[in-house]
Amino acid sequence: MLKKLSIGLLFTLMGTSSVLAQFERGDKEFSLQGAFNRMSNDGGQNYTTSSTILIISAGFGRFITPHLQLGIEPVWIYVSTSYKYGSQSNSESDGTVGVALFMNYNFSSSSKYVPYFTGQYAIMDIAPEGSVGITDVSSYAFGGGVRYFVIERAAINTKMLYEIPIKDADEKYKTFSVQIGLSLIL
Repeated sequence: MLKKLSIGLLFTLMGTSSVLAQFERGDKEFSLQGAFNRMSNDGGQNYTTSSTILIISAGFGRFITPHLQLGIEPVWIYVSTSYKYGSQSNSESDGTVGVALFMNYNFSSSSKYVPYFTGQYAIMDIAPEGSVGITDVSSYAFGGGVRYFVIERAAINTKMLYEIPIKDADEKYKTFSVQIGLSLIL
């Protein structure tokens, strides 16, 4: 039994070891990614906030060279926030859409693992209507990621972004997010 399992595992590894990304100029990529964040803040003096954030994005990019990709990414964000001050509490939620322009620089164009640097400019409206007041946010983000190709033209894509705001209504916020998704090379 163990011998059959070992042989099966060996053939599986041999079969997947030839799966390589082959980016070429003009290739297109469609990706679907998501992130889930939960944040809480103890404001002191019996005041606390708690937020749940769901981010879903669908990107479309084109390879200008085997290493350089430019694209656009519509983004949907859902925010649910609860506030508590002493014995009083309130909650609100809102969904919003935005768009990001991105650039990826791939450090390898023919490998099973393709690490890349990413930069983006995004325009969003992420605040629930009412008290939060962070509206019409534009930001720059930079980070990196890795595509792991499970078959020649499909990859699991994981990226990390550090976002810095350019314009917002009340305060400067910085966020760090990890997004996981699926990429298809067309």
